[in-house]
Amino acid sequence: MPDIALGTAVVSLCVASMAQACLPPLVTTADLLANKRVRQAQDCSYRHGGVLDDGVGEAAQDVGNGRVMQRIMVDKVVLTDCTAKAAALVLGKADPAKETTCGPHYELQRFEGAGGPLDYSSGADLADFAAMVGRSGFVVVQKPRLNQGEARKDVVDYFCGCKRFYPESAAARD
Repeated sequence: MPDIALGTAVVSLCVASMAQACLPPLVTTADLLANKRVRQAQDCSYRHGGVLDDGVGEAAQDVGNGRVMQRIMVDKVVLTDCTAKAAALVLGKADPAKETTCGPHYELQRFEGAGGPLDYSSGADLADFAAMVGRSGFVVVQKPRLNQGEARKDVVDYFCGCKRFYPESAAARD
């Protein structure tokens, strides 16, 4: 009988650990004191985003049609419409085979590219883009709350790519 009790305790501990992995980390005073200023390069890539310094973004890419995309946190894309000074957060397409206890796993990269199901330059505007790719099962958050609640030193300029590729656009002038 003790073996069954031990086994149950181990399973309970593992389930609790998996559940905790899905929760956002608690921010301590030490975290706040150790927090570094976000570093954004000329190519718009960045590191040290957020209070825990875990936010990272790759170089911005011009995708045409007055739009710039930037892969953030490995598996998400911020798509900016430089003319309209608007942004959307592209999460991708949920893959039920890879769903975890933390929720759906979204995939982007294998669907990307001109003419593919996830063509970032498609649609008349971001709402049209979201509707088009939404019909194919992609999740797009329009008007995302980027930088909301972030301290000034943790704010990322998601319109950096507009300044680089479309310097005369509305989004580049701010």
